[in-house]
Amino acid sequence: MPIDKSWMRSGRSTHEYFTGVANFIDYAYKHLKYDDMKIYCPCIKCSNRDRRVRDEVHQHLLFKGIRLDYTRWYLHGEDEDNDITEMKWIIWSQLMTCTV
Repeated sequence: MPIDKSWMRSGRSTHEYFTGVANFIDYAYKHLKYDDMKIYCPCIKCSNRDRRVRDEVHQHLLFKGIRLDYTRWYLHGEDEDNDITEMKWIIWSQLMTCTV
């Protein structure tokens, strides 16, 4: 299922943007691989160069905005979801072609 990123282009003062930021952060932390609880901050200032804790990323996204060109969240686990979905499809396809 594709991730809804329409909120990225809505105004930062909209409910859609606030909800989108919260959903993005939940998504990113769901895919966190490190124990230090920091993720790359995709705000306009940090531009995915700096790793920050959850509250800092949340604040940066609300006050500075998210990079509009960050449309594939590869630093926040989006490729992992695609890999898992693709693997499920391959397994399902193999099971459907097996004859007993």
